[in-house]
Amino acid sequence: MKKWFALLLAVVLACSALAGCGSKETSGDDGDGPIKIAYSGPMTGDNAEYGLLFQNAVELAVKQANDAGGVLGREVEVVEFDDKNSSEEAGSIAEKIVGDEDIVAVFGHFASGVAMTAAQIYQEAGVVLLSASASHVDYSSIGDYIFRNNVTQDVEAYNCLQIAVGSGVKKLGMLKLKTDWGESAENSFMAALEEIEGKSDIELVAVEEFVDGTTDFSSNITKFEEAGCDGIVVFGMYGSLGPFAKQFRQFNTETLLISVGSSYTPELIDLAGDAAEGIMFPGGMNPDSTDPKVKEFVDAYTEYSGGKEPENMSAQTYENVQMVLQAIENVGSADREAIKDELYNMTFEGVTGTISFNEIGDAVKTQVWYVVKDGQFVESEDHKLVLWDDFVASL
Repeated sequence: MKKWFALLLAVVLACSALAGCGSKETSGDDGDGPIKIAYSGPMTGDNAEYGLLFQNAVELAVKQANDAGGVLGREVEVVEFDDKNSSEEAGSIAEKIVGDEDIVAVFGHFASGVAMTAAQIYQEAGVVLLSASASHVDYSSIGDYIFRNNVTQDVEAYNCLQIAVGSGVKKLGMLKLKTDWGESAENSFMAALEEIEGKSDIELVAVEEFVDGTTDFSSNITKFEEAGCDGIVVFGMYGSLGPFAKQFRQFNTETLLISVGSSYTPELIDLAGDAAEGIMFPGGMNPDSTDPKVKEFVDAYTEYSGGKEPENMSAQTYENVQMVLQAIENVGSADREAIKDELYNMTFEGVTGTISFNEIGDAVKTQVWYVVKDGQFVESEDHKLVLWDDFVASL
């Protein structure tokens, strides 16, 4: 009986050891096979322009890493998925990704709501998700495996208000996308307005909303004109800002238009034409920068994409891949948990500046004040964005 029990125990221990080894290997920690990462974004549909920009950034970062000899002497392999900017599709894709234990990190998911749906699945499975565009304030609170290399929605809303106040706007209008993202942007903006109440004479006099895909903004424009707005902040993507600006400028060429960094893309100028002139944004990387690191990236990206110049979110996507690969190099392991832990410890010098992550996975970084001038995005010569607390203290 004792011999039988000893034999059974030995079999159980052997199976446990094999299971443990299998788990470690499939997490990417052992072996000399490729290090697998995943990209998921809208490569078809209304937001395909963004998805393809991000896809190019991921592929370029992987190509450069492999051309330099790989990571830990291993090739980097990227697996790509089209989530169509759909929460349902993204959830299904996330299940596929976490089911492949060789995939050690995920990049992408464009809209905040889509990213947040998928993030819950990655968090439960212990897979790092790094976004370049999820700005909803609750995104990173999903868990410790969830990171973003873009400023939060509240910071961006604060900076839009900083631009309005700094530009002398008195009667401000708001045009917001009718989604959870648009609602959150409005809430962040209203909180910022409350903070400067009594310190500034700016006043929010009109709030209008629109649904994604709207092409006729005439009713919104009428309301803004009736309210006498001398500034309008638009919480929406370039695909909506472009036609709105074009229609608005037919009636009003004086009112300042302000929008968020996701509208900072050459496609806006292609869509809006002359109506884009004078639009202001808080943003990150300046593709016309003379910084050698930025210029090298812009040139490489433009060549790789067949002539498409990168914008800030594709630059952040590029950095996201580089940061994960650097984390793997730093710890000498492609283990999922080790990658996550190292991201919290790192300070990374990227093309959008110096990046570190705070305790909830949000990037700590500043933004630049941009304006469209002569068909180009240029840094404002007259204004600089500062940290919000410093701005409030200066009023």
